[in-house]
Amino acid sequence: MAAVKNTALRNALADVVGDDMDSGTLTIFDNVTELVEFDLPVAAFPAASNGVITLDNVPITAIASAAGTADLATLTGSTYVISGLSVGTADAHVIIDNPVIASGQTVNLNSMTWTEAAGIVEP
Repeated sequence: MAAVKNTALRNALADVVGDDMDSGTLTIFDNVTELVEFDLPVAAFPAASNGVITLDNVPITAIASAAGTADLATLTGSTYVISGLSVGTADAHVIIDNPVIASGQTVNLNSMTWTEAAGIVEP
């Protein structure tokens, strides 16, 4: 039997993740090649809503260290790492201005969200 988290629990769990990601990094990759890394602000994520944390104070800019087409991102905090985030110009976890990145290019991080799942997988 599957269990479902209520909104209050999803918000509480998402806030734990968001608090951990404050002052963290968001790294964007082309497959396994690191393209660009963003340093997140001290208070990067305000309180969750409906189990979703949303990056605040955007856009954030960074200079690309390599060339490629952005397809994945990893969010790293002091305790947690969230990998496999989608990257694009719309309909993705991480929204940037252009997924085709040249080395030395300024990249704009326009939006980032992460959602605490509503369901619980039981063994």
